[in-house]
Amino acid sequence: MRRGVRERHCVVAGRAIASSPMVTLQDIRDAHARISGTVHRTPVFGSRSLAALAGAARLDLKCESLQKTGSFKARGALNKLGQLSAEERSRGVVTVSAGNHAQALAWAAQQTGVRCTVVMPAAAVRSKVDASRGYGADVILHGTSMDAFQRARDLSTSEGFVFVHPFDDDNIIQGTGTVGLELLEQTETPDVVVVPIGGGGLIAGVAVAIKESSTVKGGGCPPGGGQPTGAATPVKPYTVCCQ
Repeated sequence: MRRGVRERHCVVAGRAIASSPMVTLQDIRDAHARISGTVHRTPVFGSRSLAALAGAARLDLKCESLQKTGSFKARGALNKLGQLSAEERSRGVVTVSAGNHAQALAWAAQQTGVRCTVVMPAAAVRSKVDASRGYGADVILHGTSMDAFQRARDLSTSEGFVFVHPFDDDNIIQGTGTVGLELLEQTETPDVVVVPIGGGGLIAGVAVAIKESSTVKGGGCPPGGGQPTGAATPVKPYTVCCQ
């Protein structure tokens, strides 16, 4: 185990076992150095109208919608592929996604010369399917989200592809954490950072970056909105939202 890095522990049948090291601030800094110059350093814009709605004196938006492929996902995907061994790169990668991660991994694979296969639910949005193919990925449409996940796992086993999880992967989380590093560099120190939660990869990385770098409070918003979990009520005077 690396010095100063805690390990995750889980319990199996009453017995504690150690698993992989947790993502650290240094991991995120290394990821930022690795992907900078290929992904965008996205801008931060202020919004008076949203600040008024949130009850904040000031509210800034970290605009990851302007990132490569249209979302923060490109950061984690590129960081992941940048850490594969030569043997793993030669095998190619496979993932499952309804859209954003599929596009991001396809783009990152194009950038790094790695073969990419993405399994998407049969009902995936056509524009995201087309975008993934446009970046050079082999796209397979298959059943429901759960069916697609199992198909991707099966392909990893049968074809030898490296499976890239959409969010539950340390390298992916390191990449998403670079959003947090940048927003702290681009803004005055905010009182609260609010992060949308889907699978949890974005907030996991951003939380490490901001909590290890500052005293900023963090909160997450699940799909559909609602008061940020972990944030004070109401939202504090100066807030940054990662979009």
